[in-house]
Amino acid sequence: MAVEIKSSITRKIELGTDFDTVFGLLEDPPATARYFPKLENMEKLGDNSWRWDMERIGLGSVTFLKLSFNCRYRIERNKGVISWEPLDRDDRATIEGRLTVTTTDNGCRLDIESSGTGRLKLPAELEPILTSLATMVAEHLVDRFLHNIRDALNE
Repeated sequence: MAVEIKSSITRKIELGTDFDTVFGLLEDPPATARYFPKLENMEKLGDNSWRWDMERIGLGSVTFLKLSFNCRYRIERNKGVISWEPLDRDDRATIEGRLTVTTTDNGCRLDIESSGTGRLKLPAELEPILTSLATMVAEHLVDRFLHNIRDALNE
């Protein structure tokens, strides 16, 4: 039996940096990915598409999750949007979302919306536990990513 784990995250941060600097940092997917924690490898697939291989999530020698997913990116500087979508929604793990950069009086605001789904061959009884774990880990990773972006812009 397969368990489907879903997670959805929305975050906003204020940055005291101008639009061009923030967007310039984010518009190159592999350059941006270096700020994302637990990324093991990122492979170019062509056509502005990338494969993300994440480090395992577990305790000690027990691995709970080891996800990889493929995304196609769309960069719309005139709208301040960088979005990504799964190449194939039938993959074992999918992720989609967007970063939006908006000019403010003091710099800009960065909004991130992301959702993902993972399908694992596990007993259905584990779904609530794994969903909670996956959500907690995803939230931590996104929060750390935003912290890393803020640090990079303040250098």
